[in-house]
Amino acid sequence: PGEYSVLIFSTNCNKRSDPFLITALEDLPGRTVVKAYPNPTSEVLQVESSLPIVTSSLMDATGREWKVALDQTSPERYKLGVSVVPSGLYILKIATSEKVSLLKIIIRH
Repeated sequence: PGEYSVLIFSTNCNKRSDPFLITALEDLPGRTVVKAYPNPTSEVLQVESSLPIVTSSLMDATGREWKVALDQTSPERYKLGVSVVPSGLYILKIATSEKVSLLKIIIRH
């Protein structure tokens, strides 16, 4: 738990993302649970959430945040096409009415 920022260092600029607060490392029983699979993935990422998803985005290693649209396939399931997203390590940010979940996602083509 704590407040964190992403730092970006390059020869042309140094940049820091807005801080984000992590309040817990484990899901508590009876609380919102968000899962994403398969991980790593290359085409489609399946996302499950016990509450409806309000917003979603992907953040790459440079701190660039991409808004992504999840297609709802059932009340608790969504899919995200990642075939056009470059290979790499990403943080998938999923917001429900109760909390924001951050999941490490690997995309391999």
